[in-house]
Amino acid sequence: NLINKNMTNQKFAFIDVDTTGLDEKEHDVIQFACIVTDSELNELGRIRLEMQPTKDNAEAQAMEKTGLTVEQIMAYADTSATGYAKLITFLGQFVNKYEKKDKLQFVAYNALFDCKFVREWFSRNDDVYFGSWFWWPPICVMMEGAWLVRNNRASFIDFKLQTLCEAADIVWDETKAHDAMYDIEQTIQLYRYLSE
Repeated sequence: NLINKNMTNQKFAFIDVDTTGLDEKEHDVIQFACIVTDSELNELGRIRLEMQPTKDNAEAQAMEKTGLTVEQIMAYADTSATGYAKLITFLGQFVNKYEKKDKLQFVAYNALFDCKFVREWFSRNDDVYFGSWFWWPPICVMMEGAWLVRNNRASFIDFKLQTLCEAADIVWDETKAHDAMYDIEQTIQLYRYLSE
């Protein structure tokens, strides 16, 4: 049966990253936020990390989007390695990575972008076992939204998270936007709306 409504033991990792650019091979994750929930979207735990980039090649457009300066991100307390270690400790509270059927659903807005950066982050820290923590493929809230509005897509000026949240009457505070944790909190609200 393709749809098993009795599966209630799934765990979701709602994830958002901010990066120094668009190329996961050349750029870095500088902010990472994750909220883990059960299948009813009850929060089980959260983590927010701020990490120094490994290279001094932050793109101006990426910095403008986050509202951060190079000086700010270079002053972050964590490095890529220490942030990764904290993430693994966090994930270990919810997943036994040695159990093939115990994984988190990776959920994000524009999920392939976030997923490729997190996978590369694992790889840079000599961890090739990203798939031990997360199911593949990720669940993309943006794609779910696109499916829902497929018959009236022309009425949307763009398909940003803010645009869909506002269309769903989810309050959007632009002063808090583009912070990884705020964006993922809004993504969860949008996911709940789309699911209902």
